[in-house]
Amino acid sequence: MAKKLKTTKGKKQYSFEQRPGMIKLCKSYGSNFKKLFCANLLFLIPSGIIAGVLTWLSIITGDNLMLLAFLSIIFCMPFFGGLTKVTAELARGNRDINVFETFKEALIGKGLRFLLIGVILYPFTIVSLYSFLLYYYMSKEMITMYLFMGLCGIFIVIILFIVFYLCSLAASTDKGMKYVFKNSFYLSFYKARYNYRTLLRLVLVIAIVALGEYLTSFNLVGNIVYWCVILLFLPALVSFVINFGVIDFIDRKINYDSGIKRGLEKMAQSPEEIEKQRTPEETQRVAENLQRIAESGNDDDYIFHNGKMVKRSVLIKELERQENLEDGK
Repeated sequence: MAKKLKTTKGKKQYSFEQRPGMIKLCKSYGSNFKKLFCANLLFLIPSGIIAGVLTWLSIITGDNLMLLAFLSIIFCMPFFGGLTKVTAELARGNRDINVFETFKEALIGKGLRFLLIGVILYPFTIVSLYSFLLYYYMSKEMITMYLFMGLCGIFIVIILFIVFYLCSLAASTDKGMKYVFKNSFYLSFYKARYNYRTLLRLVLVIAIVALGEYLTSFNLVGNIVYWCVILLFLPALVSFVINFGVIDFIDRKINYDSGIKRGLEKMAQSPEEIEKQRTPEETQRVAENLQRIAESGNDDDYIFHNGKMVKRSVLIKELERQENLEDGK
């Protein structure tokens, strides 16, 4: 919720950072339009060729279920990984990135993990789509099929929420795929209300595209031109909308987990190892603090030290241990 800065004649005024999400999204998209357009071309050209070839093969082989055409989900996913990396960086506010280098880095360095994501999403897409369509057509004869169609719709939404985080996490971290899948599932539920907001933004984009399709559907040439133009922007726009909604949560999760790992590693170290890592200034400061503790109070007093209550006698022992270490040097 944006904070109101001041009111002038009943009108709310906001700083850019405090504006409502949709306004900030549009502003950010406009300022990054050229980079998003370039990233979209890098994704669209190879993906369009792959999808076109597989669709053509599906048609000439009489594949009524279009299973061959849907294979483009697998083979286009590495290129979508490159697009996701670019849009994620732009959503973070990193406007100085080199689009080609960033795209290439994700395509080469993380192409295999996105290929794996494509292999997993392929059967989910096929089953979800055909199940929903089956229940829809059966509902015309059996009203109870609406229940199954609704359940299928809920399942599709859950998968979408997971995919929101799956691609962005895979592009943002070098950690293993187990970490990526586990935290994508976790964030899809833990941040559900924010995911619905991202979903509504995507629905708005789809509604605008559908309106354009309807208005140009009466003219074949106009319809073809419309889709040629819209595809120059749509994939990057969809990816940017998703990353704009989820990238902050992803960065927080990665930083939080990294902090826990560093804390556990530090806990596993011996006092001597911790002592070696301290700078001379830190060592002197710790020694002075412990010296003041030794000169005040009695041994049974509890003192707040390093974020917890510690008995004074324990801190005195720590002081003696440090003095012994100094003598041994």
